[in-house]
Amino acid sequence: MTSEHTAAVPSGEKAGGSPLFQLDPGLAIWTWITFGVLFFILYKFAWKPILAALASRENRIRESLENAEKIKKEMEQLARRQAEVLSQAEAEGLKIVKREREQAEVLARNIVQQAKEESAGLAAAAKKEIQGETEKARELLRQETVNLSLGIAAKLIGTSLTEAKHRELARKYLEEL
Repeated sequence: MTSEHTAAVPSGEKAGGSPLFQLDPGLAIWTWITFGVLFFILYKFAWKPILAALASRENRIRESLENAEKIKKEMEQLARRQAEVLSQAEAEGLKIVKREREQAEVLARNIVQQAKEESAGLAAAAKKEIQGETEKARELLRQETVNLSLGIAAKLIGTSLTEAKHRELARKYLEEL
């Protein structure tokens, strides 16, 4: 090597490479000491708070997941309960409709039966009234026939019988007819 070439290499560097790639025992010892002191300081002051923060965050996340799972289970239970209540309400509604329909049918049958009974009663009353009126009309017709017969008989016979005798005689003839 020439002197020019040696003058270009800074002092402390040896020829043939960078000082970073050269092994220097003094530098290695100081690096290990610095690393140890820094590790102790970090362990003493930073590591515990970092671990505590991580543990706290892990606990919060775990609790949140557990709460979410509980809420999910509660929601499923509520959904099942809601479905049960809806099915019970539907069944109860169907029972009510069925019961009301049956009551309506019974009421309709009762009304029809009552109407039949009333119409039968009215028909029977009307029949009795017609029979009564018929009997009255017959009796009136008989009386008129008797009166006419008496009048005709009195004119034909020329003699007058007592009215009671005439009526008796006329009734006798009418009954024979």
